[in-house]
Amino acid sequence: MKLPSSILSILGLALAIQQAPVAQASVSRGLSGESTAEPFPEDDDQRTQSPDPGLPSGETPANDMCADAQVVQVGDQLVASTDAATTGQADTCGSFSPEFSFFGPGNATGVWFAIEGTGGGLEAEVNATYDMQVAVYTGSCDELACVDGTAGDPPRWDYGDIKWGSKEGVMYYILVAGWEGDVGDFTLSIYEGEEPENTDCAAAVPLTIGETYEDGTTEFATIPDEGDFPACTIGEFLNGITAPTVWFSVVGNGEITQFSLVADYDGWISIYKGDSCDELECINSNDDSPLNDGSESVIAQPLEEGATYFINVHGYEKSYGNFGIESKTLEPVANDMCSDAEPLELGVNASSSSLAATADPGLPECGLGTNESSIGVWYTMEGTGNPVQIRLEGSGFNLELHFSIYTGSCDDLVCAGNQFVGFLPFTWDTVEGETYNIYVYGRTRALSDIFTIITEEVERPANDMCEDAVPLVLNEVVSGTTLASSADEGLETCGDVIGLGFGGVWYSFEGNGDRRLVGVSSGSNGTGFFDTILSVYEGDCGSLTCVGGDDQGQGFLEYENVVLIDTVEGTMYYAYVHGFGLSRGDFEIAEIGIPRPENDACEDATPLELGDNVEGSTQFAGTDMVDIESCGTSQFGNDTAPGLWYTVVGEGFAVQASVNAQYDFQMTVFSGDCDALECVDGTEGNEGDFFNGGLIWTAEEGVTYTVLVHGYNGGVGSFDLFYETAIF
Repeated sequence: MKLPSSILSILGLALAIQQAPVAQASVSRGLSGESTAEPFPEDDDQRTQSPDPGLPSGETPANDMCADAQVVQVGDQLVASTDAATTGQADTCGSFSPEFSFFGPGNATGVWFAIEGTGGGLEAEVNATYDMQVAVYTGSCDELACVDGTAGDPPRWDYGDIKWGSKEGVMYYILVAGWEGDVGDFTLSIYEGEEPENTDCAAAVPLTIGETYEDGTTEFATIPDEGDFPACTIGEFLNGITAPTVWFSVVGNGEITQFSLVADYDGWISIYKGDSCDELECINSNDDSPLNDGSESVIAQPLEEGATYFINVHGYEKSYGNFGIESKTLEPVANDMCSDAEPLELGVNASSSSLAATADPGLPECGLGTNESSIGVWYTMEGTGNPVQIRLEGSGFNLELHFSIYTGSCDDLVCAGNQFVGFLPFTWDTVEGETYNIYVYGRTRALSDIFTIITEEVERPANDMCEDAVPLVLNEVVSGTTLASSADEGLETCGDVIGLGFGGVWYSFEGNGDRRLVGVSSGSNGTGFFDTILSVYEGDCGSLTCVGGDDQGQGFLEYENVVLIDTVEGTMYYAYVHGFGLSRGDFEIAEIGIPRPENDACEDATPLELGDNVEGSTQFAGTDMVDIESCGTSQFGNDTAPGLWYTVVGEGFAVQASVNAQYDFQMTVFSGDCDALECVDGTEGNEGDFFNGGLIWTAEEGVTYTVLVHGYNGGVGSFDLFYETAIF
């Protein structure tokens, strides 16, 4: 699937603003008025020229609002302006965006026109003196429905053209606006186009299998209303009915038949079965071809002999254009059935395609597994008693290629493993002499692919198990990998870690009472970025207890994942490096000695005097387990984030402590001794600005108050603390 070309090209193309005179006509009327415009000349040279600038400006146009749209008709060509027009009257439509531009928020100032549908094709062409947008809607002004829109036709951002199939008697609203608030003069020209006869299913064009249909088009075809026919699905993506549509029919030949759509736009092809257009059942659909043969979309489908099928051709989102359809019969793949599985030889790649495979209903559930519409091909191999790794390389939708591994006979399969993202490696410990049946499939027939299956015998990492953890040396970097590692069952999750993934490796170090930071930096897994996770435990390998974990990547220096630990002398710590979900790859890990801030503990609080302004950082402060449920802060307060301590002595008047922080901070003020703190008040920053805030309290003369600057929900960072006489 692709974004509209006008958006994808915007960063790389220069603006091409061309100005040349064209014949002009003025139109002055309301929705019920008659057109007084002169017909636009049919000379093709005049169809791509821009209007003369200099129209009167400064007054809000009469057609500034949809309800005041200026009526136009086929043959009209008129000059208008968006100068002094207002904004925010319509929703996004196609690549038209009234409130957002690629470079940031924009203001699509625009004017409105209306045209009644003729039951045929209509075209609205705009030539402007500025970067323009144009959109066509139907419905009512209070409830507009998008037909299509464009933010210019690259490389000319001052030119736009929309073609659509109209329905007789239906009113269409044309909005001409600017990009990023641009305004200026433009020419709007209205043309009539020839609507394809087969835009209606009842007029479907018959196809002959083995022959190529040429000269197809969805230009000026109509967009079906929701419910006109069933939507076809491609995985979880809806075969949208938001683009112009045309229909074909074919009679089944009792063989697997491939239909290839060769198009000059982002085309989509779907096949329905049914005796008539009122009895359609979706059986296959494809948006992006897995073949490297120039086809836009392709599907292969067993066709029941004599049955009637309807083929629907449309575009992704709002796209339309010209196309051809090629069709041919396919021979079923030799390894279509489990009983005909192709033997695999370790270290030897095997290539195949599931395009001509048939469905395998009734397969046992296997991990994220198969479904009733999955189609695939079968392989078999014998276990060696060593770990074996499998991965796929696909030519097209390889994100949608999966494989499941089964033991047992073909009529009594038992799931042994599944890889839902086929290009990621899957490793399992094989049993010597055990037969494994491997099913490679696309989640639906539309997601079938050409692929290569790669199998090889591998070794588990030496530190795959906790008992074999590699000792870390203080302040030394160690390289490692989770490739071919096994999953560790029964571990509890740590910190913000929400899952343990499907494999990891272990490291260890012994505490000596000092502070340690364990950091992990990721590398590549051979197919993309390795999303690392770090979990740190203490205790024995058989009964580990969480110390801390980092999934979201708090980061320090070059390390994406860090865990800060106040070690206990003689305690063994185990660092488990794993990945999010199926992610695996290479990484570096280090145990780093970190000095504690001088005022990290309440007993070591830094004294402040009136007028003091001090800088601090909680980056390497310890967590303060304050024995108080809440003190002016939320539940994510005193005992969940590292903090620094300060003391002030009251002088009998109101004082203020203020913080300017680089993170979501919290500040709490206590009285009493460190072992018996009593709440005075707390804050989480000013409302709407969690980086700045302060507290005012009456500081009794001679009383010592303790100020704790910490973070919201575990947050850490740098800050400035101000202590001064309260200003009311």
